[in-house]
Amino acid sequence: AVQPRLTTPAVSGWRRPLILLPADWNSWSDAQLQAAMAHELSHVQSNDFCKVLLAQAALASNYFHPLCHWLVGHLRWEQELAADMS
Repeated sequence: AVQPRLTTPAVSGWRRPLILLPADWNSWSDAQLQAAMAHELSHVQSNDFCKVLLAQAALASNYFHPLCHWLVGHLRWEQELAADMS
């Protein structure tokens, strides 16, 4: 699905994930599009949505603890790096 305000590809959803693309995706080269799709599919295959959801729930119950904020941010960073490596 094309989202006009989106600037980078993203995945939305859990049971039926949807890869969202920015409006200018059709100006990308085939290699760029393939790399973006592979990255987003890696997030789907790794079930990153559920992991982030659980992390956010833990953060909500421990919002006062700075370590929890750091851990959630670190999890997101690690997920991006893992998706880039696949």
